[in-house]
Amino acid sequence: MVEQFPPEADQPPAGAVHYKNKFMYFVYVLRSLKNNKRYIGQTSKDVLKRLREHSRGCNKWTKENRPFRLIYEEEFSTRSEAIKRERFLKSGQGRKWLDENIDN
Repeated sequence: MVEQFPPEADQPPAGAVHYKNKFMYFVYVLRSLKNNKRYIGQTSKDVLKRLREHSRGCNKWTKENRPFRLIYEEEFSTRSEAIKRERFLKSGQGRKWLDENIDN
């Protein structure tokens, strides 16, 4: 018998964090040590692993603003919740919330 797997889009990415057979999703906030700018992202990877990727310059923005330190993270059980929170934190109200609650 051949095992059936869901389409690749339904598979968690390599390096995804799982806890008790559930995949975890994270929203994180990084602070640039170069210019004090914030970077907000979401991932299913270990947040410290993602921090190392950003500090290596995994995309144009992070390459130009590295190095970083992690200043905040939240954990979610679904990707849609993490994406919703990431979008909020990137909004005007979300930036204000970060300014008022995360003093880094």
